[in-house]
Amino acid sequence: PDHVPITQSDRTALKANILPLLAASPIRSITVQLAATLKNFMAHDFPNRWSSLVDGAKRLLRSRDMREVGAGIVAALECVSAFRYLIPPKADILPGTIASLSPTLVTIADSMLKASLSQPTSQEIPAMLHLILKTYKIAIII
Repeated sequence: PDHVPITQSDRTALKANILPLLAASPIRSITVQLAATLKNFMAHDFPNRWSSLVDGAKRLLRSRDMREVGAGIVAALECVSAFRYLIPPKADILPGTIASLSPTLVTIADSMLKASLSQPTSQEIPAMLHLILKTYKIAIII
């Protein structure tokens, strides 16, 4: 009752910029807040009113910039998580979403595991691997 709806122009601007903001986030606390915002938008707009999100996540996952890859992993997790609570369920869309994200996530996880052996001091790698595993876990549960 106390929530004011976001205007369509603000909603469009936020959807266009949330992934770049997530990638540019300087600290984890801001990343967590942006991920929560992404999750909220997805609960209302994904997949019907935001079909380009999976493509945006895939684009970030293919980046060579570690921050963009991290943002892509967060977006992939939220894409898969969104299907958990969709009413009515979109069972026809989920397999395609998982199939389009999974190969890239496996490649990223594999390269991160190899990198973590040679560079054990990187703090981002364990967090990103955790999110990738969480994405797979949710995909299996659904």
